[in-house]
Amino acid sequence: MAVTTQLRKIALHPLLVRHHYDENTLRKMAADILCDPSHYHAVKELVLEDMIAMSDFELDRLSKEIKVCVCVCMCR
Repeated sequence: MAVTTQLRKIALHPLLVRHHYDENTLRKMAADILCDPSHYHAVKELVLEDMIAMSDFELDRLSKEIKVCVCVCMCR
């Protein structure tokens, strides 16, 4: 993605990029997601790969949708 596009995304809404969720947190969330019945047969590496591409906003929504991840959501 072009630098100017990335800067515009950050200026418009900072949650469109990933700054709040580091890779260690994503690994914990991926392990928690595998405990959810809807993702019981998923592969942890593939779940983590999908999560790495997500923005903070998407990850926050995911953590609220899947109840086992609520401990890491950005609730304020």
